[in-house]
Amino acid sequence: MIFLSSLSVAPESFCEKTSKWCLSLHNPQSHEILYKNTAQGFAMSSPFIQALRDHMRARHYSKRTEKTYIYWTIFYIRFNNLSHPNDLSSRDIVRFLEYLVVERNVTASTQKTALNALIYLHRQFLGWDEAQLQLGAFRRASKPKNSPLYCPVMKSKQYFAIYRESTCYAHT
Repeated sequence: MIFLSSLSVAPESFCEKTSKWCLSLHNPQSHEILYKNTAQGFAMSSPFIQALRDHMRARHYSKRTEKTYIYWTIFYIRFNNLSHPNDLSSRDIVRFLEYLVVERNVTASTQKTALNALIYLHRQFLGWDEAQLQLGAFRRASKPKNSPLYCPVMKSKQYFAIYRESTCYAHT
């Protein structure tokens, strides 16, 4: 059996073949790649990740949700130095979510997706109760403020008058 503590982390690298960024974990004893994000999808021989995948499939989660939740679970485990999620606390979840906002500059929807994946991991898969998952207040990603394009009525009338004049002279 392979334990998470016996794995070493390969840095993010750009895969020329798939033109994507790849994350990988590997076992230094056997040099077996345990996880690789490729164009074909996620492949992991870790018993923990396989059990998580089986748990989601038994509950009929979509393949895309499964892939996303496993990605965020592995990212979370890597962030916490390959510690088992049962050995971590809610403070570690908050620290990870704040890291995503501050260091990785993710959007609000990305942070929510990561949060949903971690809530699923801890509540549904690991069986944590509500008391263990009290996250409290943490820094959330802000939604970008889209300022509406403001065009006063007089300016638009002037623009269309100029446009009409230029098209009228072009046809004569």
